[in-house]
Amino acid sequence: MKAKHTPGPWFTPSEYRNCADPWWSVDAQCTPKTKIGIALVSASYADACLIAAAPDLLAACEKALAHLQALHPLTGDEDFGDIKQAIAKAKGEGNV
Repeated sequence: MKAKHTPGPWFTPSEYRNCADPWWSVDAQCTPKTKIGIALVSASYADACLIAAAPDLLAACEKALAHLQALHPLTGDEDFGDIKQAIAKAKGEGNV
């Protein structure tokens, strides 16, 4: 089954980064005036920032893979295996 994520940009409010509260929100900016909650993370601020970067990281991996494949069209799948596995995992197609 292919996962469909909420489009980015995602963010975590930086004004709370020095707060002792272990809960962090990750939100998506749907329109200039509308945001929705994506996740409430019981972890560190760094973990919340990594989650918030997920849509951007996925897009960058897909773009990089396309460029690599264009530059090296005769290269086998195993040469780009790590990036393909990461993209598949992000899309719910790989081993999650």
